[in-house]
Amino acid sequence: DSVIDDAITPTLEDIQSIWDISPGEFFYIVIDEANGASRKHDGAFADEYGRYSILKEIIRSFQCRMGHLPMRFVVAGTIIPREHFQSSSGEWDSFRWCSDTGCFDDPEAHRRYISQFLPPHFEKSDTGQLLIKRMWHWLRGRYRYTASFLTLLLDNNFESPHTLLGGFVQTMSGYMPPENSEYTSQETLSM
Repeated sequence: DSVIDDAITPTLEDIQSIWDISPGEFFYIVIDEANGASRKHDGAFADEYGRYSILKEIIRSFQCRMGHLPMRFVVAGTIIPREHFQSSSGEWDSFRWCSDTGCFDDPEAHRRYISQFLPPHFEKSDTGQLLIKRMWHWLRGRYRYTASFLTLLLDNNFESPHTLLGGFVQTMSGYMPPENSEYTSQETLSM
């Protein structure tokens, strides 16, 4: 506990010294990829509802140390067992469970999202238009895939975009898009 207190206390003091908390404002604590913590040390802790993972303890630790602040948690992940967060005391009643974060399920919405990161001349080019179509085919669904690929594309200055897309899909899935070679024959990737 003292290690956690020593790590959190100076940061909390800094936050409180610069933040004039107005009524209705909240300090957000975001725990992304919480599915990792929901599986880590699974069953290492227990309460009257049974055994649970370290995620519940992490949240409790923050609540204990920061409960005096108007705070909200955003706990995001793919698998977070709801049954680990039962309570007769109301401990978890203020938490709202949802799975409504959306996804790319519309090609036009996907195109609009991608377009904001592409230089206009690239977007309008044949290569850019084809890349957007292939991105819809291979990356639609979760935001993470499209955002990660766009980061890779930006890091490579839009050089050899189809080669990058094929490599990205193969890295993520172990499967090389069968049409990849017809789009990459004229590209050279210098890394």
